[in-house]
Amino acid sequence: MTCPRILGLFQKRIDGDDALLELARLRFGETGLGAEFYAETTEELDRLLKFKPLPDTPAAVHLRRGISVFEEGTRRLVMEFGERCAGRIFGMVIHDQFEITSRPDEYVSCLHEIESGLKRAGGPCLFIEYAVGLEPGAFVGLFKKIAGLRYVSACIDSGHAGLWEARHAYWHSHPGKDIFSFRADNPELSGAIADVERAVSSAPEKICHMIREIGALGKPLHLHLHDAHPASVSSPFGISDHLSFTDKIPIPFEYKGRRYLDPMFGPSGLSRLIEEAMHSTATDLLSVTLEIHPGAGKLPLGNASRLFGHWRDKGNAERMNLWLSVLQRNQKIILKTCGIKEVDMEKSKGMIIYNLFPLLAGKFTDWERHLERASEMGFTWIFVNPIQMPGRSGSIYSIKDYFGLNPLLVDEKSERSPEEQVKDMTGAAGKLGLRTMVDLVINHCSTDSTLIKRHPEWFAREKDGRIAHPFADENGKKVVWKDLAKFDHRNTRDKEGLYRFFLDVVKFLAGLGFKGFRCDAAYQIPRGLWERLIRESKRQFPDLLFFAETLGTTPDLTRRTASAGFDYIFNSSKWWDFESKWLMQQYNLTREIAPSVSFPESHDTVRLCEELGGNVEGLKQRYLFSAVFSAGIMMPVGFEFGFRKKLHVVKTRPSDWEETGIDLTSFIGAVNRMKAGHVMFQEDAPTEILSDQNPRVLFIWKASTRTQEEALIILNKDIGKIQHFYEKDLKDCLQAGAPLLDISPEDQLDYIPKPFSYDLQPGQGIVLITSRDEVPED
Repeated sequence: MTCPRILGLFQKRIDGDDALLELARLRFGETGLGAEFYAETTEELDRLLKFKPLPDTPAAVHLRRGISVFEEGTRRLVMEFGERCAGRIFGMVIHDQFEITSRPDEYVSCLHEIESGLKRAGGPCLFIEYAVGLEPGAFVGLFKKIAGLRYVSACIDSGHAGLWEARHAYWHSHPGKDIFSFRADNPELSGAIADVERAVSSAPEKICHMIREIGALGKPLHLHLHDAHPASVSSPFGISDHLSFTDKIPIPFEYKGRRYLDPMFGPSGLSRLIEEAMHSTATDLLSVTLEIHPGAGKLPLGNASRLFGHWRDKGNAERMNLWLSVLQRNQKIILKTCGIKEVDMEKSKGMIIYNLFPLLAGKFTDWERHLERASEMGFTWIFVNPIQMPGRSGSIYSIKDYFGLNPLLVDEKSERSPEEQVKDMTGAAGKLGLRTMVDLVINHCSTDSTLIKRHPEWFAREKDGRIAHPFADENGKKVVWKDLAKFDHRNTRDKEGLYRFFLDVVKFLAGLGFKGFRCDAAYQIPRGLWERLIRESKRQFPDLLFFAETLGTTPDLTRRTASAGFDYIFNSSKWWDFESKWLMQQYNLTREIAPSVSFPESHDTVRLCEELGGNVEGLKQRYLFSAVFSAGIMMPVGFEFGFRKKLHVVKTRPSDWEETGIDLTSFIGAVNRMKAGHVMFQEDAPTEILSDQNPRVLFIWKASTRTQEEALIILNKDIGKIQHFYEKDLKDCLQAGAPLLDISPEDQLDYIPKPFSYDLQPGQGIVLITSRDEVPED
């Protein structure tokens, strides 16, 4: 583990129905944030756990305020939670009491009783939260006394403890004066501001000291993280804490050239707390909850609008959405502190690839608008076909100079060099949460490349000594590409020189900002070369990914190629007729070697919209199927607008952009978010085609191997007619016991009836998801 468990406060906290919890489930699931629930009874927690974003989401519960372990009823309640919830939550949080200092032996005795009960149940851990304002040394002293207890430990609240320290520091320098009297609306603050800030700035070091002291005990440690400032009046609850670490405290006068104060910790202070905790505590013993309360403002609901179709006034939903975005913003600070880059967080959302065909996109300086559109649709990767200098044929796959860039793509009016223009493009993509990959073409180059004269020994030859051209069998006809010269990786006298050349090509492209490579015709290259190239490339650039293009070869050769270290392969689902057995046979042969990427069309195929005669329902059907079938999906630019003109590796130009009147961006965005929100659809999961009474309906079962997720997909194969689907009880098709939830991109069902009888609209797909019971660890 490189990061502790990171949770957020999972509550409504804003007036409204359970759609707010569905919103929280969606937003937490998008970023992998765990959930800390507030529940007074085990029954209430059972209900709330149904909103847990994913089965493997870390979860804890905060029991009601005011309870005391001195009371027998509280101890029974804690042990009841332990017995009922062991394995489903890792921790319970209750507040400390002032009586800890006056009745220490009795308190410790009560904790020993709780320890015995939780040990019998196998957990979870009980965390005593610093909350009532004890002297911090006394709080730390308690846990030194119970250092031997495994199931009872500390929860340090950054805001509560920080405010105590600031108050104590100010009282020490100004006896009789309370720092909390200097709220931002107090006119006396301007005269006391320097001393107030000095007292506030002294607190973070004291909190770090608490973390070190308790961390040294080798026990589980939980942190409640939120910022604070005694001058804050922004909270609707009238308190000075539970602020975001990115907040500012407005003041009605200027101080050091600003009309606001920084909070006690700020982003750098949050990072310091995390660093201190990770240094002091084993990562698997450490958990944190962002206990930030809602602030003012609203944020449009975006992909969550469907949850609130029954709300006339969506103001509170938008307030909740803003609060959840603040939790995500603070989570990113923690992830960055842990060394998890922004791109790594995006990678966790799945392999959702937008193929930006360079000849259609035009100059590098014009690509940002396409990147923005791809990001808005929820894509996580951009794939671009070769951008290097082509040979005389003009084909972008006929590369003349591997270290030069295609002049058609370079903006000659820009003051930036061609390489800088590419770096600007990949940098702009990164800011939008997009990683970029590019074609890696190492099986051939152009016949007019200078490499042929400089290294003639690198190339394959015909019997008459002429340079050999690569070829393919297309529908029984041999097609030879005469503008290409084939490298001889197997028999060249200079294998090392040829290998080193392409290792330098990888380094050159990675230096431009590319994070992945689609390896063209990968099966034609010796496996040993790929193993070495991938291994040595990743040694220098650890986050590189390699994708094997193996279309047209056998499943066995695909398996052999993929096992060279490729991260992904591309599959042939685009050509499946929804009937034949070959697709599932191929899928099962390769899925455990490397996950695969589906596509509804590619730059090599006829446009699907042209194939289907403009049938929009068919475009939706194929995109949805591609997204749920395999771990990744790739879509070429223009699919979202129903483009019909085939992409051409020589002739395509920006002027070929089409005006079709079709716009599938919302649908594609909904599918992408569904895929990103469920691990189930980010793996080549075990899949089975179930029988159905109607042969025009495809009925699929999938079960995740990485989580407890399980899914049923019901797809109308017919893009022209309504087809009826009937199943007596969908639960009979599942291993799971939890209720089914409709997460389809359109026309979601509020409930799943039994029996299930439904008229599928042309091409319509229904995606239902549930979760299997968790298997307890040995």
